[in-house]
Amino acid sequence: MTAPSSAWPALKVIAFFAANPDEHMSARDMALKFDVPRQNMQCVVSRMSRQGWLEVHSRVGQGGEILWRAGPVLLQTIGAGGARG
Repeated sequence: MTAPSSAWPALKVIAFFAANPDEHMSARDMALKFDVPRQNMQCVVSRMSRQGWLEVHSRVGQGGEILWRAGPVLLQTIGAGGARG
């Protein structure tokens, strides 16, 4: 069974942050990295944040672009227990 195409962006984000739990990235950078339209990625990131898979790391620049990092649900799932390096 394959995942629906609408799930692929979230799965890519989960895979990346599971392998790199101390990293942070903007939705714009995720869209470029995972070849997903920017607006779609913004929706994915917002949904994942509400569900605890991602959380805000910081805001940068004049526009206050949000940098995202692995959230508590993802850290618990990968066994990181909320600890960051």
